[in-house]
Amino acid sequence: MPTKLAAEVKKAKNGKIRIEISRDEFERFCNTFGFFRKDFLKLLRESEKDHQAGRITKRSSLFELINE
Repeated sequence: MPTKLAAEVKKAKNGKIRIEISRDEFERFCNTFGFFRKDFLKLLRESEKDHQAGRITKRSSLFELINE
């Protein structure tokens, strides 16, 4: 059964929010979304190299990826 993420909203203004979350909860969140998987970490390292080499495309919205 899924469990809720225990996070507390600290500030909410101007369309932005700030939340506070424990380290254990953050690790559980990252694990749920696969941020600790080896293939994800490899892609992250490769994207960092692309960014440093200037091979990036600026986007104003993720919807641009859908419409391509």
